Amino acid sequence: MYRVVQFLADPKTRELTLTWDGGAVTTKSMTDLIARKKLFKPLADDALFQKAHLINEGRAVAWNAEIDICVDALWYDAHPEDNPFTSPKLAKAG
Repeated sequence: MYRVVQFLADPKTRELTLTWDGGAVTTKSMTDLIARKKLFKPLADDALFQKAHLINEGRAVAWNAEIDICVDALWYDAHPEDNPFTSPKLAKAG
């Protein structure tokens, strides 16, 4: 559904700045996920965090074979009104 065409991973702030195929630019702090989710804890390491790269034609951001995140989740985090699972506006339209 959504696709990232360019991004920057800042290991100092643990932020991903994402440029989407439609031209929108969003920033996602990964600090909360790193603190709360075991899967993302290794991203506290600067060297690993800066290894972020796009996979699946911009449909996910990965750091290694074990750690990735779907860009749909990143889009919905930045645009909760677009989330068909939580948006009252979209739920009524269905």
